Amino acid sequence: MTAKAEYGRQQPEKSENQNFLTGICALLIFLTLFASVGLAQNEIAPKKYDALKASVAEAQQNELKEIENLKKQLSEVKQSKKTTQENIAANKIQLPIYNNLLLQPESPIQALEKAWLEIQDTVRALSERITDFTARKNAVAQRLNQNREQVVLTEKQIADMQANDAAGKEISAIKEQLQILLNHLSEKQELLIALDTTYLEIIDALTENRQTFSQLSGKFDENIQTRKKQALLERKTSLVSIGLKQILEDFKEFIQQLGAVTKLSFWSDQLAFVWKSGGFYLVSFVLLFFIIQGINYRMRQYIIRIKDYPKLKQRFWSPLTLSIIKKSIFLFGSTLFLYIYAQAGPFESKPPIVWAGLNILMVWLFSEVCIDAIKIYCGEEATTVPRKPAFYFRLLVSMVRWFGISYILFSWLGSSNSTVLTIWRLFLEICLYVWNIFFWSALQKSHPPDNAGWSPRQSAMISALKFLSFSIVVVALVLELSGYGLLALYWLTSWGRTAVVLLWSLLLFFVLLEWNPKVEKYQDTSDGTTGMPKKSVRWVIVQFLMLAWFGNMVILLVFAWGGKQSVLLKIFGFLRHTYQVGNMSFSLMGLIVAVLILLLTQFVARVWQQVFRQNILNQSGMEEGLQDSITTISVYVVWAVGILIALNAFGFNATSLTVVLGALGIGLGFGLQAIFNNFVSGIILLFERPIQVGDDIEVGGMWATVRKINVRATVVQTYDNASLIIPNSDLISSQVTNWSFKDKRLRRNVEVGVAYGSDVELVRDSLMAVAEKTPRILKLPKPDVVFKDFGDSALIFVLRFWTRVEYFYSVETDVRYGITRLFREKNIEIAFPQRDLHIRSGFDQKQPVLLEKGRPVPGDDPGKGEG
Repeated sequence: MTAKAEYGRQQPEKSENQNFLTGICALLIFLTLFASVGLAQNEIAPKKYDALKASVAEAQQNELKEIENLKKQLSEVKQSKKTTQENIAANKIQLPIYNNLLLQPESPIQALEKAWLEIQDTVRALSERITDFTARKNAVAQRLNQNREQVVLTEKQIADMQANDAAGKEISAIKEQLQILLNHLSEKQELLIALDTTYLEIIDALTENRQTFSQLSGKFDENIQTRKKQALLERKTSLVSIGLKQILEDFKEFIQQLGAVTKLSFWSDQLAFVWKSGGFYLVSFVLLFFIIQGINYRMRQYIIRIKDYPKLKQRFWSPLTLSIIKKSIFLFGSTLFLYIYAQAGPFESKPPIVWAGLNILMVWLFSEVCIDAIKIYCGEEATTVPRKPAFYFRLLVSMVRWFGISYILFSWLGSSNSTVLTIWRLFLEICLYVWNIFFWSALQKSHPPDNAGWSPRQSAMISALKFLSFSIVVVALVLELSGYGLLALYWLTSWGRTAVVLLWSLLLFFVLLEWNPKVEKYQDTSDGTTGMPKKSVRWVIVQFLMLAWFGNMVILLVFAWGGKQSVLLKIFGFLRHTYQVGNMSFSLMGLIVAVLILLLTQFVARVWQQVFRQNILNQSGMEEGLQDSITTISVYVVWAVGILIALNAFGFNATSLTVVLGALGIGLGFGLQAIFNNFVSGIILLFERPIQVGDDIEVGGMWATVRKINVRATVVQTYDNASLIIPNSDLISSQVTNWSFKDKRLRRNVEVGVAYGSDVELVRDSLMAVAEKTPRILKLPKPDVVFKDFGDSALIFVLRFWTRVEYFYSVETDVRYGITRLFREKNIEIAFPQRDLHIRSGFDQKQPVLLEKGRPVPGDDPGKGEG
C-alpha cells in the first residue's frame, strides 16, 4: 500500500474508468500467456513419453539378450562342473596308488620322486583351474550386484508413478513396460545366482582336491628326504665285493645312457618337460636375467671406481675381496638367475635338467672364487706365499671342480647307486690322498726347519690342518670301501661347502678388522704424543656387523652340513618368540629391529645435520648460533621419530607408551627431576638463544667459547683448551656474561701510569699513536685517552679502544708492547710505587717523617728542616 500511495503521489490523477480498463488489459495478457504455456506443455509431453517408452523398450531387449547368454553360460558351466567332477574322481582314484607307493618300505627313491613330480603337476593344474574359476565367479558377482541395483532403481520408478494420482494413459503404459523390465531383471538375477552358486561349488570341490594332493605332496617330500637320510647310513655292496661281470654290465648300461644323450629325441623330451613345468614364464625370466646382469654390470663398474680411492689403497683385504667379487660377479648373476628360476612358482615339478644345470653352475662359481682368491692373494703376497703350494691349491680346486661337474652329469644320466659312480668317487678319494702327500711335502720343503720361518703358533696350526686334511680323506676312503659310498660323498661335499663358507667368512672378517676404528689414534701436532682411541659411529656399526657376520657364518655352516630351511625357520621362530609383560609383548627380533632402527636414526641424524647445515642453512645468511640452534632442533625431531618407531618395533603400542610416559612422569617427580630440568633448559637455550654456539662467555670468572649445546649439558672450551661441561640449568639460573651477544665487538681498557712531572699532552698523543698503529683495533668507534686520576705514585692514563672478542688478548698485548717501546723512545717515565724515608730532629724528640717522592706526608710541618 505504501508503494501504491507513493506512486499515486508521483503520477497525475486518473479517473476510475482508466484504472478499470488498465486492470482488464492486464488480466487478458495473463490469460493469453497461460494458454500459450499450456499449449506448449501439451506439445512437449507426448515427445517426452515417447522417448521414455523407447528407452524402456530398448532396455527390455538388452535384458532378454543377456538372459539368453546367461542361460547358455549356465549350461556350459554345468558341463564344466560335470567335467571337473570327473577329473576329481580320476584324481581320487590315483590317491590309493600313491598312498600304497608311499607306504611300501621297498619303494625305490626314483619311483617316489617320479610320483612326487606327478603330484606337483596335479597341484599346479588344480591351482590354475581354481584361479580361472575364481576370476569368473568374481565377474558374475560383480554383474549380480549391478543387477540388484537396477532392480532397486526400477522398483523405485514404479513406486513413484503409482504415487502420482493424476497419471494419464501414457504414464500407465510406461508403468506396465517397467513392470515387464522388472520381471526380466528378476529372471536375470536368478540366473546370475545360479551361476555364482555353481562356480562356488566347483571352486570348493577343486580346493578340497588340491588340499588333499598338497598334503600328499608334503608326505612324499618328507618320505623322500627321510629315505635319502637313511640311504646315507645304509650299507651297500662295496666295490671289493662286486664281481667283474657286474662292473662290465654297469659300464655297458652307462655307455648306452651316454649314447641316448646324443639323440635329438632325448633333448626334445627334456625341453618339453621344462616347458610343461612352466616354460611359459620363460620370457619374463629371460627379462629377469638381463636385469640381474645389468645390475651386476653396474656393480662391477662401481667396484672398479672405488678401488682407486686412497683409503682403499692403504688396505689389503678390502681391495682383494673387491677384486674377487669383480671377477665372479657375472657368474654369480647367472647362478642367482637359475636359482630363482628353479625355485619360482612355475617349477613346482623341479625339472632334473634345471637342477643339474644349477648344481653345475654352483660348483663352477665356488671353484672359480677359490681359484681367483688364490691367484689374487699370491699376486699381492708374492714374497710370502710359496709358488709350489699355491700351484697345488689351484690343482686341488680344479680337480674338485671337474669331478663335481662330471659326477652331477653322471647322476643325472643314471642311478646314484651305479657302479660307475662308485668307481668315480673312489678315484677322487685316491687323488685327494695323493694330493695331500705332495702338497704337505712341498709346503715342508718351502719352509725348512733351519729357516725358522714359522713361529710356534704357526707350526701348531699347520700341524692341525695337516692332520685334518689327511683325516678327511682317510675317513672318506674307509667309508667308501666299507660300502657307505653315499655317506662318503656327503662327508666330502659337506667339507667342500664348509671350506667355501670359511673362505668367505675369513675374507669378510679381515675386511671388518681393517675398517674397525679402534686401532686409529689421534696425534697431537705439538709433541707427537698419542691419545686415547677415537670412538665413532663406525665403531658401533663394525661391532654390529661382526655380530651379524658370526650369526650368518653359523647359519651357513649349518646349511653346509645338510641343514634345511627348517633350521633357519626354527632360529627365526626363536627370535620372533614373544614374551608377555602385562599387555605388552616383546621379542628378540623386535629388539634387533629396534637397535637397527636406532643405528639408522643415528646415521640419518648425522647425515641430515651435515647436509642441512652446510648445504641449506649455510647459504641463508643466518648467524652461526641460529643455524646451530635450528640444526639441533631438527636433529631432536629426527631422533624423536626414530625412537618412537624403535619403541613400536620393540613392542610398545600406544597404550604401552602411555604407561611408559606415566612412569616417566613419576620418575621426573623423584629421581629424574634434575635431568629433566637440564633438558628443558637446553630447549630454552636453543629457542631463546641467550648463548649460542660460537659465543664467548664468562662463567665463574673464566672465559670460554661455547662449542655444543647438548640435551643435558653445554660444552664450552676455555682459552687454555680445557673443556667444561656445564649443566644447562646452571646457564639458565645463574649469571652468565656473554661478551659476543648480538655483537662481537668489545671495548678494552689499558691503564698506564707515568711519573709526576711528565708532559701529559705528549703522553696522550703517544697513546693515540700506539692505538692507530696497532692492527686489529677498530677505527670506529674511535679510540680515546682518558686522564683517569692522580695516583699515589703516578699520573693514571687509560687508553680505551674497540676490538673483536676473538683476539682481544693479543691486541692488549700488542698495545702494551707499543706503549713500552714508544715511551722509551720519547723518554716518558712509567711510574712505579716508591717510598722515601726522611729523618727530622726536634727539640724534644726525634721523629721520623715519611715523604713520598719528595713530598711531605700530610700533617707534618714543612717548615722544619730535613735531617
